[in-house]
Order: sequence, then structure tokens, then C-alpha cells
Amino acid sequence: MTSIADDEFRSDLVLDLLLAPADAPDIANYEFRSDLLRSIAAENRKLGEALGEARVEARVLAQALLTVLEVRGVPVPEDTRERILTCTNPAQLNTWLFRAATATSIDDVTRG
Repeated sequence: MTSIADDEFRSDLVLDLLLAPADAPDIANYEFRSDLLRSIAAENRKLGEALGEARVEARVLAQALLTVLEVRGVPVPEDTRERILTCTNPAQLNTWLFRAATATSIDDVTRG
């Protein structure tokens, strides 16, 4: 025998699965009925925000790194520029940025 709470849980879950929009833009704004899906959606929003913040941080660090290299007159080959701009690891970009402050070549920056 199931409890009323179990029945409500299943009912809310089924309604969410039936009524929630299928496409991503609309689902992001959908207000879930079930506690389970509300909890999952909240956690996914937090993860998405953190991922977005990390991407922004990486972009800012990459631009700062390229600016320091330019100001110091250190040539940056296109393949290395692409490597810097596509790097998503803020720690790696910080390491390169610190090295760029005293670098005389791109190898001084990207070594090891």
C-alpha cells in the first residue's frame, strides 16, 4: 500500500514529465511541481552558473595574457594564440600570465 505522500510525489513527477516543455530555453523557466525535479533543476542552475563564471574568468585571463605579451613585444604564433584563447583552465592561464610578466619569448611562457 502506498502513502498519500508517495502518490503526490508520483503525481507531481508525472505531471512535470508530461507538461514540461521539451526545448531548452523554455525548460529553463519551467516551474517544476515535484520536489525532486525542482531540486535537480536548482542544482543544474548552480552548476551552469559556476561553469559560466569559469568560462568568463578563462576568457579574461586569456585576453590579459595576450595583452601582456603584446605590450612586452613577445610574438605569439597563431597556433599558440589559439591554444591560449581556447584554454578553459584558469590555473594554467594564471601560470602563463605570471610567466608573461618576465618572458622574452613565447617558450618562456608555455614551457612545462
